[in-house]
Amino acid sequence: MKNNNTKQLNFDISPILYSQVILNKGKSKILLDSFSQSIRN
Repeated sequence: MKNNNTKQLNFDISPILYSQVILNKGKSKILLDSFSQSIRN
């Protein structure tokens, strides 16, 4: 029973973690883009 609850909890948390990863990737891409632009200028 306990194991089943843990699996359910992980399933509930995963989408949140996944969206956080996507957000962080988006932020670092923006940082990289602005960084490369400042090098070119």
